[in-house]
Amino acid sequence: MAKERALLFIFLGIFFVLALRDLSVEAKRDLLLFKNLSGLDDGQKRTILIGDLSDLVNKCRREIPEGASALVITDTPNDGLFLAYHLSPLRLYFEEIKDVREEPPEISELDPAWVEKHNIGWVIFRFSRKTSKNTVEKMLLR
Repeated sequence: MAKERALLFIFLGIFFVLALRDLSVEAKRDLLLFKNLSGLDDGQKRTILIGDLSDLVNKCRREIPEGASALVITDTPNDGLFLAYHLSPLRLYFEEIKDVREEPPEISELDPAWVEKHNIGWVIFRFSRKTSKNTVEKMLLR
């Protein structure tokens, strides 16, 4: 019994040491980020924290009329949630793609019945892994 207790305490000790090491690295990173962000205005902070997503949101607001339906194709689900929040009057549908693509899909690559059923007129193409090409395109049904 004493042997198991000693092994348990050794295991927990190693776990806590590793956790503290990781937390200290995270804390240093957060303090450095806080130091770098102090003195910047809100727009600059937003660009640093979320990258070019704010530019994509502004482009969507300019080009897509309210009440329209759009298909969001992304490789990062969190970006889709961010877009859904900031583009709330739009009806957004999501498709997550694991492979990196350079161009949005053609209408022929999507199920035409599904596109027609949901009245998809726009595609928001957001990839953040290896390419930063973000576009908003009007889809023309053929």
